[in-house]
Amino acid sequence: MAETAKDLIYSTKTYTNFAGLELPEVGQYNQTFSYPLLRIGTSAHKVNLVSGAPSIAVYTTSSDTSGTVQSVYINQVHTAETVGAGLCEALNVTLSSEVRMGAWANAICGKLDLGTNGFVYGLAGAICAELDMPNSVSARGTYCVYQAELNIPASAHWAGGGPCSFFALNVWGAGAATFDGAGFLFTLDGVSDTAAGLFDIANISCANTVFDATLKIRVLGVTYYIPLATDQGFV
Repeated sequence: MAETAKDLIYSTKTYTNFAGLELPEVGQYNQTFSYPLLRIGTSAHKVNLVSGAPSIAVYTTSSDTSGTVQSVYINQVHTAETVGAGLCEALNVTLSSEVRMGAWANAICGKLDLGTNGFVYGLAGAICAELDMPNSVSARGTYCVYQAELNIPASAHWAGGGPCSFFALNVWGAGAATFDGAGFLFTLDGVSDTAAGLFDIANISCANTVFDATLKIRVLGVTYYIPLATDQGFV
């Protein structure tokens, strides 16, 4: 009896290569390819998407109790010096629209769902951005862990529709009052008290008010210090 389409989808298959799908073929690992090894549609001929049916869906689970568990892993290594205005990006995601979208629109949405009983032994973050600085005295350029770019076209106008900002912070949920009393705007660890440094405990007096420390920032190339106090009385 011939296999039906359903049989081909749900039956167990045996593969001779590394996994169910491996690209490129065995023996071509070191070849240079002019086109993507895996392509879904093109810029001129896009694949139509409908609600609930993404072009790629990954559902995984793991019972491992140690090691690193990852659903998707990308490792991009550069072996030639980039010159001019070249861009180096391990992941590029663009969401384009010329029409009104729904209540939320995100090019990348990172969600960490701890359910009812989930928790973390150390630090949990929905999105973790890490920058490993070069261990070299010849390092050049400007470095930041998080880069926020806001492009405002000449005819852009949003005054009647809502504020525009670099960050939008929102606390929600039935237990939001707990965060109101015990939460922090941000936490900063790993720094030391340094004179005129990022964090400086200097008991600075400003306009007849005594502050306990300062945080150093830069605005338009000028260094400023945000005063801090350990009590709400500012005295």
